Amino acid sequence: MKVFLYSLIAFAVISNETKAQIKVAIFGGSVAQYFNDKGVQKELESYMPGYTFTNFAKAGDGLCKQTTYENGVANLGGIPLKVKEVCDSNRLFDVYVIWCSTNDIWGSPIGQSWDYTDEDGFDEQKLLTQCGGLNYVIKTIQSQSPNARILIFASLKYFGSQYGYSKTGETRYNPPRRMWDYVEKQIDCAQRFSLPVLNLWADSGINECNYKVLCPDGIHPSKEAYRLLCPMFKSFISYYTSGGKTKQ
Repeated sequence: MKVFLYSLIAFAVISNETKAQIKVAIFGGSVAQYFNDKGVQKELESYMPGYTFTNFAKAGDGLCKQTTYENGVANLGGIPLKVKEVCDSNRLFDVYVIWCSTNDIWGSPIGQSWDYTDEDGFDEQKLLTQCGGLNYVIKTIQSQSPNARILIFASLKYFGSQYGYSKTGETRYNPPRRMWDYVEKQIDCAQRFSLPVLNLWADSGINECNYKVLCPDGIHPSKEAYRLLCPMFKSFISYYTSGGKTKQ
């Protein structure tokens, strides 16, 4: 009889764990938005029972591109504004994926990993840099949900020129830089806050030899390319959530 009761209790516990949904929010630009628009986000969700995904990404959004600074006050735009709106609405998630956008790489200031931190007194002028915008996003989420898991997706490569896919090729702007310099600082910011990074720039498998098939316009993956990325997404998200629901 005791064995039977223990079995019932174990079954009830397992059933409750199975029903518990891990809520994942995704923020980013068009590369993140199209992951949903092309239907592949739903496919990923079907491979991950117990997880639900909500995509807040919007084409054109960046970490600093749309933010302005006037009369001593920052006017948020892009990803930081969307994150603020979601947090202000008290919508809570267990996991926040910040999919770093390629929209900032066209001459926006890169900044440093200490931008908009206690080191500069949370200087709002630093919100005009990619690093400042990313750090604002991290701080805003953690202030609302200190136990939530934040995962950083470093930007995918841009294949329009060597500027976007080579560490040693063409440079642009003044001071000279490459897309890799933006990605490197994304990783630096994540490491400052001890956050895991999925380095899509380095590990996506999309490269200068196959991008015409997998990333025809040089920026946005095809539906098939997104599907090829799904096992990586699944492993990364599952590993850092341990298959268990994070408490808010």
